[in-house]
Amino acid sequence: MRSGKARNLKKAAMILSSGDPKMYDGAMFSYKGDFLEYLGLEDMGVFTAYGMENGSASKLKELRDFGKNLK
Repeated sequence: MRSGKARNLKKAAMILSSGDPKMYDGAMFSYKGDFLEYLGLEDMGVFTAYGMENGSASKLKELRDFGKNLK
């Protein structure tokens, strides 16, 4: 059941970029608990890039495809 604090919000997605893949635990905990569970938002996915992936052509294409699928 939706808490009513975010009446206009229905969906959420998260994009994370870091130098280390282990840096995402706190953000993922907050995303799942605060956004998805507490606010009752639909999970549209999580995109991550770390280290040498940041700025790479393949990750940029992946990010664009991820964004195109958000509706």
